[in-house]
Amino acid sequence: MFRRGQDWFNGEWLAQQLSWSTALAILLLVVLFAGLHLLRRGLGAPGFTNGEPAPAAARGFERWELGARLYHWANLFFLLVLIVSGIALFLPGTWAAPGISWLMVHEIGAGLFILGLLAHIGAAVWLSDLRGMWFGRGDWRDLKTFARYYSGAGHNLPKSGKFDVWQKIYHAFLTLLSIAAIFTGVSLFMNAEVLTSLSHGWMRWQRLVHDSSATLFLLVILGHLYVRLAKLNWPKLRSMFTGDLTRAEFDREHDWRRWQPPADDAPHAQKKAQHKHEASVGSRADIDPGAASRG
Repeated sequence: MFRRGQDWFNGEWLAQQLSWSTALAILLLVVLFAGLHLLRRGLGAPGFTNGEPAPAAARGFERWELGARLYHWANLFFLLVLIVSGIALFLPGTWAAPGISWLMVHEIGAGLFILGLLAHIGAAVWLSDLRGMWFGRGDWRDLKTFARYYSGAGHNLPKSGKFDVWQKIYHAFLTLLSIAAIFTGVSLFMNAEVLTSLSHGWMRWQRLVHDSSATLFLLVILGHLYVRLAKLNWPKLRSMFTGDLTRAEFDREHDWRRWQPPADDAPHAQKKAQHKHEASVGSRADIDPGAASRG
């Protein structure tokens, strides 16, 4: 699973880095996931049930604000820099440009990724409704329904709020991987730049965790790209460019009781205020399905 090297101090052969074969085996899980997904979809696209439609007067909605879309695409760029430079670090002798090492590129990319993540957290706390990403009682019911669908025992999926249960799991998993990659990356950076002196054993474990979390990060990003490129999800992909969903796209997969986004033609100030509370009714509706209709 790991590349081993002989310890300079005691002569033991210890795990030093994630091996190429293990990294490729992990990435092949994306192929397995795509194959299982295509096999299930080959039996027919799912229907979506148990949702309340949007108000009759609504023509379309704003799913993503401009800031969220800019962050998403900037974050993709930072991740590509980290992936390319990280792979290059496993290939001694390669260089980025005269006077610039791949290690420097990797450190700069990591710094930009961390700054972007901090900005994202701040925006999520102050400008968005975090309850849209929280697990509620309804999400556990949805997870069982999704499991039945992908096991071939059902043909319908539940309508969701802004995010379905798999998007919430994806976000939570990325959060854990980001914490692991950032913590270990900071240790490696401080030692590489001689800002501190850390023990040989500590640094070895930091490398192993950093390599593993980075490879898993790449795995889930590739899975995310595959899902978004599936035809059923093209409206969500398009919304990351335009920000909007049509009324028909909203009603097909989303439940008005669980998510009430601003209209796409509303004034900017109104959109901003409504994004702050767009999932408030939905979080109550998970517990009491009549909450939305009562206000």
